[in-house]
Amino acid sequence: MIYCVVDGEILEDIPCGIRLQVPFCIGSEVSVSDIGRRDDAAAKRFEILLDTLLMAASDESYMRRIGHEVRKTARRINELIIPRRKEQLQYISRALEEREREDILRLKKLKKG
Repeated sequence: MIYCVVDGEILEDIPCGIRLQVPFCIGSEVSVSDIGRRDDAAAKRFEILLDTLLMAASDESYMRRIGHEVRKTARRINELIIPRRKEQLQYISRALEEREREDILRLKKLKKG
């Protein structure tokens, strides 16, 4: 880890790139018991951070699986809907062409009659 002291606080860089500010008093006398308490507090904060990161990783994995399933379902829906849409378009197109032919025949009969 890399430690950097800024305005009486230690900034800790942890490997995943998250910056944490940990209060630290510079210039005060430090006893052995203080070091033990600080180590305990640091270990506790690390455990909390680790739990949080593990929950975030679990959530990310869950969201990736959901996204994969959504994409797969969307592909299946498109496979079902698109051919039907094409059939509907062809049916409408044939119906319009038939109407147009009927209109042309009707106009020819009116001109002759």
